[in-house]
Amino acid sequence: LGLAEAAWRGEALVASQEAVDLRRELVAGNRDAYLPDLATSLWNVGYVARILGETSDQILDAVAEGVRYFDELAATEPQAFTARRDAAVSTLTDLKNSAVSQHPKLTPPRSPQADEAATDTA
Repeated sequence: LGLAEAAWRGEALVASQEAVDLRRELVAGNRDAYLPDLATSLWNVGYVARILGETSDQILDAVAEGVRYFDELAATEPQAFTARRDAAVSTLTDLKNSAVSQHPKLTPPRSPQADEAATDTA
């Protein structure tokens, strides 16, 4: 990576986090109009972090918040928001898997199906 590219990448994450702050202000004034934009901005923080190979609790929390908003939006407008929710879930999953690989002492989260199978065999 050249210095210019490295600087640009770092700025991309900062810019996406600033977009979240701006969208939060807009949502405070008109939640219905701006909640989709906030959800997308939260997802974008994770998308940029994934490209950069960065993971933190703050990033995971941001994407998880975006997924919750997409869940809410998809409940009332599934055609408009289900695909975006699914993509945000995929980004969150990728980030969680990346966090586990960066910290090998951590174990990956178990799926609900794995928990059910363990209970059925006990």
